[in-house]
Amino acid sequence: MNPKQRNTLDERIAKDKTAFLDALAKQPIVSVACERSGVSKPTYHRWKAEDEAFAKAVDEAIVEGKSLVSDVAKAQLISLMRDKNFQAIKLWLTNNDPDFKPSLMIEGEIKVEKKLSPEEAEEMRRTLEIITDMMLPKGPNPNDYDYERHLADIREHGV
Repeated sequence: MNPKQRNTLDERIAKDKTAFLDALAKQPIVSVACERSGVSKPTYHRWKAEDEAFAKAVDEAIVEGKSLVSDVAKAQLISLMRDKNFQAIKLWLTNNDPDFKPSLMIEGEIKVEKKLSPEEAEEMRRTLEIITDMMLPKGPNPNDYDYERHLADIREHGV
């Protein structure tokens, strides 16, 4: 291939890569970008493997495309909320308002496989006392919870 032909081929490849990246930035799905730009998937994979700058540009185009799609989705969600769509409102609140975020409660028992040394047991007792202190309800009414009795039970029965 003579230099002029090589130059023409390089220009066409650069143009095809640009068309592919533009399509990918609009919709971050490789197969869709391939179809819209006329680039075959094997060619895309070869370019990505052989050209680090192209691979980096692909990653950036995907990020840009995801951002664009997210913006469109948010606009649609807001439109649905304006129409008083309960599912849209619930989705927004669950993901954006701490008062509506689902909480997780874990209950269970811990099976101790190893006996603790006296030092480890004391450290565990102090840690549990601190955690208990942080988690117990506090309020103006001392009858709400017998905090002192609870601490006495921890001290009496240990860990």
